Parts: sequence; C-alpha cells; structure tokens
Amino acid sequence: GPASVLYGSDALGGVVNVVRRPLPRAESADAVLRGRVSLAYHTAMQAPSATVVGEGAQGAFGWRVSGTGRRADDLRTPSGIVPNTANRTTYGDLAMGWRGDTRDVTLT
Repeated sequence: GPASVLYGSDALGGVVNVVRRPLPRAESADAVLRGRVSLAYHTAMQAPSATVVGEGAQGAFGWRVSGTGRRADDLRTPSGIVPNTANRTTYGDLAMGWRGDTRDVTLT
C-alpha cells in the first residue's frame, strides 16, 4: 500500500515511528530551565530504574540532556527463576539546536 513508499515493502510487521519533542525555545528575554526525574521499580525482575532529563533555552537556542539507568535481576515466575535474564542498561542523550519560526536545526 501507500505506506510502503514511506517505510519500504519489507516493513510487513509494522513500523515504530519515533518523533522527538522539539527543543525548548525561550519566547521572551528570560531563559528557560526545567527538568524532571522519573523513578520506577518492576517487581518481576526486581528492577529499579531512573531517568533524569534537563533542558533549557536562551532565545532560539535550546538544549536537552537525558540519562537512564536500569538494573534487573533474573526474571521470577511462579514456576521459578528464569536464568540468564538479568541485565543492566544505561542510556544517554544530548541534543542542542536552533528553533526559528519556520525552520529548525538540531544536533543530537
């Protein structure tokens, strides 16, 4: 169908389209600075995780930095522990750019 023009004919199982949020922009002379922290705990794998995001802008120039960490033990089921399912994950991301009225330039 027409989606194969965008995603190719091999995308039979579907496509995940990741659209990033635009970088912040300060509409006034005041700078923008904000952040958020997300904490989670998944009981089946005794897996704590944390994500920290900070972003800001001065005029049309904006930036964003984020980091995520997760540690998981082996999966526990009613039938017992599933071996070799433990993992550790870390991820970091930095983006900066300029947001105009009709055009954006972003480096990630």
